[in-house]
Amino acid sequence: MARVLLLIMLAPLGFMAIRLGWPWAIAVLALATPIYAFVLLKDAPARGKITFIVTAFVLQALLIAWGLQWSLARLGMALDSAAGANAAYQFTSGSEVLRNFWAIFGGLAIAAGLFGLLLGSVYLQNRRQTTRNGSLSRTMHYALGTIPAKWQAQGGQLTTLKAPKSPRPAMTGPGEVNVQRGHALVLEREGVVTEVLPAGVHWVHDQERLAMLVPLFGQGDRVVVRDATTKDGLQIADLELAVFHKVYSDDATPRIGEDKFAFNDDIIRNRVWSASGNTWEAAVRAVTERQARDIIARYTMEELVALDEVGRMKFKEALQVKINEVTLNHMGISVSITGIGTINAPDLAAEKLMAAWCAAKDREMALAQAQLQNQIITETAAARSDSLRTLVGAMNDALAKPQVVRDLLAMSFVERMERVETEPGGSGGQDFEALSRLLLVEALRGFTDRVEPRPAADA
Repeated sequence: MARVLLLIMLAPLGFMAIRLGWPWAIAVLALATPIYAFVLLKDAPARGKITFIVTAFVLQALLIAWGLQWSLARLGMALDSAAGANAAYQFTSGSEVLRNFWAIFGGLAIAAGLFGLLLGSVYLQNRRQTTRNGSLSRTMHYALGTIPAKWQAQGGQLTTLKAPKSPRPAMTGPGEVNVQRGHALVLEREGVVTEVLPAGVHWVHDQERLAMLVPLFGQGDRVVVRDATTKDGLQIADLELAVFHKVYSDDATPRIGEDKFAFNDDIIRNRVWSASGNTWEAAVRAVTERQARDIIARYTMEELVALDEVGRMKFKEALQVKINEVTLNHMGISVSITGIGTINAPDLAAEKLMAAWCAAKDREMALAQAQLQNQIITETAAARSDSLRTLVGAMNDALAKPQVVRDLLAMSFVERMERVETEPGGSGGQDFEALSRLLLVEALRGFTDRVEPRPAADA
């Protein structure tokens, strides 16, 4: 409403300025200019500075115009004696209206030239090494020193140094942004990426939004996997993983920025950037946890708890491959597994694992005892067999001795058989005792039935 009233008052102010004439018109217009500028530039950034500059320009133009109007009047008086020159003067500037027109036109032109020189010198003094300089608004803002907004990207955070005037959004241009080394800044307009800015000072055009700050340096993170199920149906309490992730850089395509923090524009545009503007840390943690559960399901609880250095290395390599299948292709992020923490099992799982270990040890001990018992029995049987062979050999050797000795031996064998039959034997050696008795009987039968050869008759 105030703007409408001021516009309606332009006509009375103009009439007043014309009626008062020089130099009172200068005072009227010089007072009206800051009022009009201050109200009409209500939503403009740096309104006070712009109002001051516009008022100074108008005042300077009016003063110059007053001087030109006075000079044109003196020139007409001096040209009265020159008929040809006087006729030309009268045609172009003979009336008061024409002299005022040329005076105002000349005053504005001269003031614009002077202000151009002044603003140019200010711009050169305040100039900074910025990119994206092909913008008239940027040139005017730098010349006038009226940068609407300033931001700084540093340490993975985007900080507002000078907020835009309401109703502009907080992260929307025009303005200047200083992107520190090791970062890239995504600008977008209406949901479309306009540019990915490397390190440096850049101008943000009107309606461009600072959409996403991309750290180019690697970042470490900690992921805890809880209640994952193993191959044998047991659950671990938790497993802590140390991960390292950063923006993937493809050397096969052109990169922007310095070598250490160079990036591929297409990777950030098409993979890293998201419309929400969120960074990828939460997504990397979620993917890591999900893929870790799949890897854990390949191991039994015993295998998982007993992982040695080689086993842990294989676990990390398998998990890293599974994670990068998702993050590289869909997020443009490269992930490395730098460490595996202690694998903790809940009490129930620990009890089941201990019971399985005890059962395995019991089976090993039972098998060892059975093998030892079998060895004892086998060695005992071998010893008895050796003894029987020794006895049989002794009986065969006794055949060559006299008959009396043979009878004594037979009686001894019979006595031995009676003692064997009457002695209680162990349950484990009954078969061997029976076998020995049979062998003794057979040996005795063959021994007693054998006839001693008679000596040949004397010739």
